[in-house]
Amino acid sequence: MALLLHSMFEFWPIIEKILKLSDAKLVTEIGSENATTTKALCDWAVLDKACRIISVDVKPDEQLLALAKDFKQLKVLAKSSLEVLPELPVQDIYLIDGDHNYYTVYSELQKIHEKSVAHGHPVIIILHDVGWPCARRDLYYYPSLIPESFRQPFSFDMGITLDNSGLISGGFRGESAFACAEKEGGPRNGILTAIEDFMGQNPVYEFDKIDAVFGLGIMISDQHPVKVLVTDCITSYSGNFLLSTLERNRLELFLRVIALQDEVLELKKSQDSSISPSTPSQ
Repeated sequence: MALLLHSMFEFWPIIEKILKLSDAKLVTEIGSENATTTKALCDWAVLDKACRIISVDVKPDEQLLALAKDFKQLKVLAKSSLEVLPELPVQDIYLIDGDHNYYTVYSELQKIHEKSVAHGHPVIIILHDVGWPCARRDLYYYPSLIPESFRQPFSFDMGITLDNSGLISGGFRGESAFACAEKEGGPRNGILTAIEDFMGQNPVYEFDKIDAVFGLGIMISDQHPVKVLVTDCITSYSGNFLLSTLERNRLELFLRVIALQDEVLELKKSQDSSISPSTPSQ
């Protein structure tokens, strides 16, 4: 069992219901992680031969590539989302779980919206990690790909924790896999900020979020024929006090586990350094 639930797949019952309600035929996911959600999408798609799944990932892993061999309805594109989205036909549903920063998410939403408007085709966009830590703080897998004017000062070495807008030694961190912005909050910082800014300029979408497993956001066009049905299926989750309380508790416990692991590591280092090498006998 995983120490920390962290995948978009944990929301699969809700995602599957939205897929069915919208009778989606074209679905694109951005960011495949370990291909767990991709596999669920493929299993769902085989029930309708007209369905097509596209998975966009800069560095697709072996699980994803193996899936593409087994499921003919799946196409893997080893490119960045911002390269791919203008080239794709407008999709019915987009699942966004890629690079967790303001510039990337705002740009993805804008490109999806432009395609939707150009083809007169209303869309549904499902976004993961709209809660802590990415809601108001950028994370960068490839900082060099973010224009300097949008890139927050960042660190690959320092970590973050709840109720602290700066960085700490320890805490939740990427250990060289990703960098954290030095500060939480402020303009052009974080996924939820990107969503709010996008919707402020394009007020033709409704947005709801579920405060669990790092947060799931569902954005749907006002003109979508199943908007009311989709909204109804997530109403009981959106703004749910119990869910947000459980999520806070879950994060606090996980951060405590990280702190204990760090303490054990430091203790081991201290013990190792205090043991002098034995002197060889003459």
